[in-house]
Amino acid sequence: MPSGAQAVGSDMMIEVWSDVVCPWCLVGKRRLEAALAQFEHADGVTIRWRSFQLDPAAKVSDPDMAGDHAGHLGEKYGGGREAGLAMIEQMTQVAAQDGLEFRLDRATGRNTGDAHRLLHAAAAADDGYALQGRLKEALLQAYMRDGERIDDRSVLTRLAVDAG
Repeated sequence: MPSGAQAVGSDMMIEVWSDVVCPWCLVGKRRLEAALAQFEHADGVTIRWRSFQLDPAAKVSDPDMAGDHAGHLGEKYGGGREAGLAMIEQMTQVAAQDGLEFRLDRATGRNTGDAHRLLHAAAAADDGYALQGRLKEALLQAYMRDGERIDDRSVLTRLAVDAG
């Protein structure tokens, strides 16, 4: 059985550790969904989202703060802003291959602690984890595609209400 998967009675639970600001996490989510769509026992598979903060030291941002995601990536991984722009372009192309629209030019570094707490609350409210899955998708899309501030409680409230 793969690491992170466990049998639950006759069903299987897959636990995924990810952050809501990780572009690879959304690509991986889409690829997992595609694999499950081909799996004849997919109706017996439950996905549970676990928290992993890429940057737990990130500050909750000032609403008026203009972010430079490319500059942050270039500083964190080396190569400066130009390297950050290249990373964003490469990630955008990879995402497009999986039918995803990324607008990481809109993204800014954010603290994801409240988003993760909200995902845990969604899991506790629905033991089938469907609500948590809808909320996870909404958070990922809000950040990757829409450039929303997922550390803003009004944004989190709206996404949670919309997810159910």
